[in-house]
Amino acid sequence: MDYTIKSLVKASEILELLAEKPLTAKKIVELLDMNKSTLHRFLYTLEIQNYIERNHNNEYQLSQKIIRLGLMAQNNLELSQVGKPFLIQMAERFGESCLLGSLDHDKVFYMDKVESANTVRIVLDAGQSAPLYTVASGKVFLAAMSQQHLRRYLETNELKSMTKNTITDKSQLLDEIKKIREKGYAIDNEELEAGLRGIAVPVRNYTGNTIAALCVAGVSMRFSQEKAELISEDLKQIGNEFSKQLGFKPG
Repeated sequence: MDYTIKSLVKASEILELLAEKPLTAKKIVELLDMNKSTLHRFLYTLEIQNYIERNHNNEYQLSQKIIRLGLMAQNNLELSQVGKPFLIQMAERFGESCLLGSLDHDKVFYMDKVESANTVRIVLDAGQSAPLYTVASGKVFLAAMSQQHLRRYLETNELKSMTKNTITDKSQLLDEIKKIREKGYAIDNEELEAGLRGIAVPVRNYTGNTIAALCVAGVSMRFSQEKAELISEDLKQIGNEFSKQLGFKPG
């Protein structure tokens, strides 16, 4: 049984053509052997979604949005490749599940994970996201924001309660962020899900910007706050080594 969606296949063919060079609608019709009115519906939809745009010659070309998406995917792939050995090292050293997170608008996206050898494990997996204010990795990104960016985040995001420990007061969250900046790491104390605790440190690139977060997470009955604090210096060192591989030079 063929489960392909033919309209998506055709849209991808259009995008692949435009990735080579800008083309007029007439030329696309010729190359893909499409009905003219059908093609115009595809082009209209792709243009409305900001995946393509028209240049001064009235040719269609890929938009900055889709180019940016491609660059983000490439960066995440490179981060995962460089980060994998560090995740393995962390899981072996700390005995808990370890994750690599990236910033995805107002959430942290977990792009990779190495599982703990323990029978009871955390529920967060690679491919999942979480609100920034609820997890250690997300707080790392909040701490890296400029004051203007942070203020805008707080103005546009409601701090909803996920557990009884979730920080829902903006002043309290700002105090937490101040401490994270001073200590160089963040901890979440069962703030996303009861029974889940994590600690995270920033990963910086050659510009000094925080582009990822390394996180150690475990069930709270085994991974206490004291244990999280105890491994903080070792975790910061691993984060620095990862950052150096991305060209970061500590000041």
